[in-house]
Amino acid sequence: MTNISSIGIWEPETNSGEVLFVRNSDGDVEHLWSSDRDVLKSDKGNYKRVCLIGESVAAGYYYAPYITPAKMLQNQLSISEPNIDIEVIDLCKVDMDAFELVEACLSSLQLQPDIMVVFAGNNWPQNLANLGPDYLAQNNSNEFSVSEIWSYFISQVEQLTDAVIEDLISISHKGQCRLIFVLPEVNLCDWVRTVPVCWLEEDSLSQWYRLRAEAMTALKGKYFGLAENMIREMLELDQGFCAETHRLLGEICRQTSQPDDAITHFRNGVDQRSWVPLHSLPGVVTPLIDKIRDWARGGEFELIDLPEVLRKESEIGIPGSQYFVDYCHLTIQGIQLIVSEITNTILYRDTASAFETFDPQSLGIDSSMLSRLSFLGNIAAAV
Repeated sequence: MTNISSIGIWEPETNSGEVLFVRNSDGDVEHLWSSDRDVLKSDKGNYKRVCLIGESVAAGYYYAPYITPAKMLQNQLSISEPNIDIEVIDLCKVDMDAFELVEACLSSLQLQPDIMVVFAGNNWPQNLANLGPDYLAQNNSNEFSVSEIWSYFISQVEQLTDAVIEDLISISHKGQCRLIFVLPEVNLCDWVRTVPVCWLEEDSLSQWYRLRAEAMTALKGKYFGLAENMIREMLELDQGFCAETHRLLGEICRQTSQPDDAITHFRNGVDQRSWVPLHSLPGVVTPLIDKIRDWARGGEFELIDLPEVLRKESEIGIPGSQYFVDYCHLTIQGIQLIVSEITNTILYRDTASAFETFDPQSLGIDSSMLSRLSFLGNIAAAV
């Protein structure tokens, strides 16, 4: 092997001619990387090797190291194909950005993966939103409109998504491995994303908040028509750039059993929350979702469309707390669901979900530990 390099925090060593990658714990003081393996072997032997690479959702945030998608995937593949030696390697990292993702995928080729599963995208818009002030410097202007920043943000999201997917396809070709991309979803139904409408003029601002208060009262009383009229007036004032306005419209649709329309409005709210460089939250946005779906139609990789999966599987037809602990991180049930989708994709199966066979004890977790993990995860998300 030539041009040996580190794989994340696993640094290369040679032992009797064998290339090993040894975990440098001192390089991970915040415990962002998987702690599942201290040593990664370049030689996979007779194993079929799967590398799972992604952000905090893929890392099993809140439940790691006890329950992670990688451990659950290993369990499911072993149960489903007991006669095939399959090895899942966890290369996920909390707060992994787009650059780190591509770097991890490229360096993982040293492990000779047969399949590369990439579960990422939530952090890409957030990283771009935090670069918002650069827009002013590039345009030599002290004045800007919200619509200009929004347009700039969208163009950057689309360019970044194109660049990342192009790189991932190129890497999979170089490594001659299957590429499976898991498109993330966020908690549309039960997580409120809002920021002040600070860009409005004083008169418009006071009018917006007056309408909001009246709309909230009408919504609480289930006067949905009256509430919608007021929210539409708010929409005219903020020009559609406020997350809360879209969320209120979505709430009307949710309460009147219109899940598809609710998803549209809730998604618009996520989009409008994402560009604001003020405590930006991770979460995929519509331009990113559309881009990845477009790329998938080209057949260069296999797509697991989590927004579609959760829309179909959710009890009310809207992804919410049934599968999410917070704004984007999955509950244990959510992890089970997505692992079943990955398992079925790897094995080319169109059968029903495989997670029905999941046994926590196979991961060394008894029912008491499982209850504690769920309880502590909910507490952590509420803090």
